[in-house]
Parts: sequence; C-alpha cells; structure tokens
Amino acid sequence: MKKFIFLVFVSLFTSICFAQAPKQVQLVSSQLLRGVQGTNLIRVIKPVFSHEGSTLSADSANFQQEKNTFDAFGNVVITQPNGTTIFGDVLNYNGNTKLAVLTNNVRFIDGDATLTTNFLTYNMGTKIGIYTGGGKIVNGENVLTSKNGYYFSNSRDAYFRYDVVVNTPDAIIKSDTLRYNTTSKVSYFYGPTQIFNKSDKSTLYTENGTYNTLTEQARFGKKNLYKAGSKSLKGDSLFYDGKLGIGRAIKNITFTDTASKIIFKGDIGVYRAADSSILATKNAYVIFTTKDSAKVDSIYMVADTLFSKIIYARDVAPLQKDELKSDTDLDDPATIKPNAALSQNEEAGNRDSEDDPKTPIKGKKGIKKDDDEEASAKTKESSKKPKKQKSSFVKSSKTGITYAADSLAMSKPQDSLKRSGDAIVVVKGDSAVTFKADSLKANIGKPPLKTVTAVNSKAVINNADSTKNVKVKTVAGANTANKPLVDKKTNTQLKTVPDSVLLDTSKVAVKRRQDSITRMSDTTKTRIVMAYHHAKIFKSDLQAKADSMFFSYRDSTIRCYISPIIWAQGSQLTADTTYLQLKNRKLDNMLLQHNAMIVNTEGDSTKFNQVKGKVITGYFLENKLSRMFVDGNAESLYYTKEDTAYSGMNHMISSRIKVSFRNSEIDNIISIRKPEGTYYPMDKIPKDESILQGFVWKPKERPVSKEQIIPSAARGKNKPKPPIKKNNKIVPKPVTSV
Repeated sequence: MKKFIFLVFVSLFTSICFAQAPKQVQLVSSQLLRGVQGTNLIRVIKPVFSHEGSTLSADSANFQQEKNTFDAFGNVVITQPNGTTIFGDVLNYNGNTKLAVLTNNVRFIDGDATLTTNFLTYNMGTKIGIYTGGGKIVNGENVLTSKNGYYFSNSRDAYFRYDVVVNTPDAIIKSDTLRYNTTSKVSYFYGPTQIFNKSDKSTLYTENGTYNTLTEQARFGKKNLYKAGSKSLKGDSLFYDGKLGIGRAIKNITFTDTASKIIFKGDIGVYRAADSSILATKNAYVIFTTKDSAKVDSIYMVADTLFSKIIYARDVAPLQKDELKSDTDLDDPATIKPNAALSQNEEAGNRDSEDDPKTPIKGKKGIKKDDDEEASAKTKESSKKPKKQKSSFVKSSKTGITYAADSLAMSKPQDSLKRSGDAIVVVKGDSAVTFKADSLKANIGKPPLKTVTAVNSKAVINNADSTKNVKVKTVAGANTANKPLVDKKTNTQLKTVPDSVLLDTSKVAVKRRQDSITRMSDTTKTRIVMAYHHAKIFKSDLQAKADSMFFSYRDSTIRCYISPIIWAQGSQLTADTTYLQLKNRKLDNMLLQHNAMIVNTEGDSTKFNQVKGKVITGYFLENKLSRMFVDGNAESLYYTKEDTAYSGMNHMISSRIKVSFRNSEIDNIISIRKPEGTYYPMDKIPKDESILQGFVWKPKERPVSKEQIIPSAARGKNKPKPPIKKNNKIVPKPVTSV
C-alpha cells in the first residue's frame, strides 16, 4: 500500500513540475451569445472552446472570461491532440489550473481503453484522471472495476483502489490495490489479491506481484499460494504460466495434496498441471500422514530430488515380490515364487501358530546326546500313531530356545485327474495332437467352455474348476491301446507331457489374457512418488535409508532400492530390496527380498543376534513390528542369557524361522521345518561362528530425528526467540556465568 501511494505521488508531482503557465481559454465558435445582466457571465449556445490545443464543446455553457473558467451542459466533448476524447453531461473547466470536472455518464476514451464513471476529475495539463465514486475500464476483452481509480494518459497506467475486479477471458482477479497498463495489459498487485482461473478452476493468491492478461503469466513475491482442487503450492517466490500449466516456486516451498494426504517441501519446486506433477530439490522432503490407535504420526522421506505425479494405475509396474509359502510347501525345491501379492502372505503367516506340532532338532555337536535320542524316539513314536491331539513347542534344556517343529509334514494330495498311463501327446505333422487353452473370444462374462481331450480312453479336463459346460474333443490318432505313440514318419517314440504341466500352462495363459484385458480397460489414476539419491525415512518408531525409493498409492508400498537399511524395534534389517506397505494409513507389512538379514543387540554391542535368509516377511500391529518369517536357507545366531549374563550362543539352520517381537525387542526365535542347531557355551564359541556371512552393522547411519535429515526443520527449531519487551522497551536477557 505504501508503495502504491508513493508511485501515485511521484506521478502527480512529476506532471505538475512540467506544467506550463496558464493561457486564456478561447471561444472559437458558437450559435448564440447572450450576456447575463449584473454579471460578467456570458451565456453561450453550442459553444466550441479551445485551450492549449484541446477542443471543448457542449450544448450550452456559462463562460466567465475574466476568471478563465466556464461551465458546460449537455453532450460535453473534450478532444485532446493525442487523440484522447472525454464525454459527459456536465463540465466545469478552469483554464488556470487546467482541471476539468465532469459528472454524469462520463466516458474517457484513450485508444482501445474506455473509462466510464459518474464523476471524473481530469487534469488537461498532466493528463491524469481521478474518479472516486466507482468506475470501469474496458480494455479490449479485459474489464476492470473499482471504487476509486487514477488514470495516467501519458503512460496509460491505471491505479485502482478498493473492491478491484479484473475480468479477462481466462481469469477473474480480485484485489485491494492494483495497477493496470492498458498497453501491455499487465496487472501489478500491491495488496491482497486472488486470481481465479476460469478453465481449470484454480486460484492464485498473493500480496505483491504481476499478472500478464495476454500470456497468463504470473509472478508473485509475498504470501503466495496456488490452489487447484485438492492440490496447492506455495513459496516465497512463485511463477505460474497459465497457458502451459507450469508453476515454479523458490525457497520455503510447500506442495500439498489433501486427497493423497501428502506434503512436499523444499527450496526449489516445479509444478505441472497436466499430470499434477511436482519436482522438489534442495532440502526436499515429503510427508506421508499415518495414524495409529493413539495418535496421528507421519513418515518423513528426504532425498536430493523428489518427484511425484498422477499416472494411470495400469502403468504402475506390479511388485516383483516373493510369495510366503505355507509350511507344507517348504519341501518344494522351488522355494521362491515371484509375483505374489504381499496381502496373501498374512494367511500363510497365521498358520505358524503355537498350536502347530513340532519336529525335534537333529543332533549336532554342542547338544547333549540324551536330548537327541529322546527327540528321535518321539519322532518314531509319532510316525506310528496318527497325530490328533495338539502338540506343544519343544524347548531345548540347554539353549533355552523354543523350536516349532515340522507340523505340516503331510503327504500332498495327488492330482485327482492324474491316473496311471494318462498322458497328453504333442506331435508334429499329420498325427499332431494340439493342446489348446480355453479361448477368450467373446467369452468375457460367460462361463468358459472347457476342452476335454480323450486319451487312452480317459478324459483329461483342461480346466478342472467346473464340470459344467464341457465339450469333449476326441483327438484323431490318440493311443487307445495303452501303447507308446510313434511318429509314423520317423518311426520314433514320442515324448509325453504330464497332465499337471498342461493344466498349469492353460491356467497361466488364461490368467495372463484376463489380466491384459483388465489392465487395458483400467482408467483409474493414482499418484506415485520417486526419491532419488541419499533417500532417507524417519518415523518415530521406524527409520530407513537407501539410494532411491519409490511409493505408489495404488498399493501403498514404499520400495527401497540399492543398499537399503531399515531400523525398527531395536533391530537393523538389510536386503537387496525392501518393501514397506501401508493399509488404512498404518504400517501393515514389510518384505526384505534377497540376501535379507536381521541384526539385533542387547546392550553389549559385541554380541549380535542375527537372522538371515533369502526372503524375510514382517507384519505390523498398530504400527509396531509384531513378527517376521525368514524363508530360504534360513539361518540364525542367537545369544542366550541366564539372568542377566550371557550363557551361550545357538547357531540354527532351518527352512523357515519365525521371529517374534515384544516391547520393541526380539522376544522369541522359532525354527519351523527341519531345524538343525548347534549350541556353544560362551567360552567355546569359534571366532568364525560369531557372525553370519553378509553381516553389516551401521548404527551411525540411522536417522535419529527429523531435524537431523531435514536441515530446514532444524533451522526453524533453532531460530532465536525475539527479545522480551516490557513497557515497550527491550529487556536484555540475563548473562549466565560459566
């Protein structure tokens, strides 16, 4: 506001300084002259006056030649040499001051700009017009209205005050104080201002800045804020291009998406409206809001560069996760099955309960022979009798560790469709028997037609989910005499393919086709977040670091790549790739994939409890790590205690290991499926057995607070408090002697 008043004052002062001495108003022509008795007033009909190059005309006028003034009435027209034309109903003109006061239906025309008002004071010398009763300027397609206004004809600048509204084809501007140039069509703001975009319904707020109504480019410098739906962007300096839909913010930037419940911060930011993307650098971090039963918490993610945008959900690459198998499948050589949803793991994890039967540990050195024989006897006895009753966990008297034995060592049910001698034959040439999966042509939404191939007088159903709507196809040349098939051309026996292989192939083909159709028809959109280089995460009860991270709102999973480390519940977790999944704004599960390891220590930093495997799957309860399952060559080192002193170390190998947490510490390590263990007293622990291969311990790299990883947050927290005022006087703080 002060700047606005100063600019108006300078403009007025400059114009007055260059004003010349007054000249006499000349009556150029008239239709009738008539004097008024007893006065020096001359009544003029249809007068035309001339004054310093300007022409003034009206229907009638009262001319006082001695005072160099006149009052004109009806159809008043003032024409200046620069082409400016003013219309009105009533005019009072003073030739000495060159002031023209016009009232009622005033129109001021300056090129393509037209000012209309009911009261205008115009200086013919300085060419400055002022209105105070409300006015409007029409400049091409732009319309400006305000309560008070100043118009400078020389510079074609208009200053507006109070209730200012600028209406353009693309936007509506509302301001307290505004300057507008009718030539450049640029608006300048000196007070609270809002710009409403008509096309995308976005809004811009500032208290100081400029806006070009032609290019739709805006530059703001004070209390700036951009809003578009659920998204907003602010910063100390803000630039926005309305036509390109690109915004740039400098210093103390904040991008918020309330729909996604995400907040971006940094010192440099670029926003693109087309894909709602935001790029943040220099002290950049993002905040994910989470909650638990007691409070609302947040996850802080920092990196050198943060990028986020809206994309089609179908374009998000599915997670390459490993499936957590049930205990019965652990004997399968293919211990890892990719592309499984992490949500399916919960069911498998719940099967590992304390009600499962147990398998004793095989005898190894360091374990008493009596214990081994007793365990072996129990195993033989249990193999003779069916297990109907519940079994309890086996607790080693020496190690103090509880082991979950092989509770699900049951024979797998045989394929109900497989019978001796049955086979599907794949042949080339005239005797070809071609296996085909169910066709998906025009069958979406209908029960699929099952294909049955008759071989050896028995039917093998390609899709065993249902026996309804089955079409039987007899293959020409099929062997019905239970003899090997022979290629007639080469006279060689043909290889056969088991039923189960072809059935699995059919199901995979159908599923892939269905997934492809579903993917192409999916038009939903989702937000993704990418963090590049030196990425870190801080949460009150969980921290992490990696070279880069990726988050998708489609599956609410944070992916950590390249040397990721997670610290939680007093443990350090490492792997080649890690995943953290949220559900309902809470941490739900965790996946450590390939070369996964858990390291934990209790007070003594030289005694590390360690668990490693190919894959580690963890589950959270109220944002607290509850349990973890280690699969694939699972191995552990665990130090046992008697009272408060270490008594020994147990080295255990198993198909699966379950780790339970309580009170933010490891509570129990349970071996599931074929455990083999070696117990060492403290004085007999081999030096090369104290750590597992791949062991790392990096407590100094753990983020201890959000202020440590967010420099701007630390600056705000350490900002000095203003001095205390007492009776409008600053009271110095007392100096504390050391």
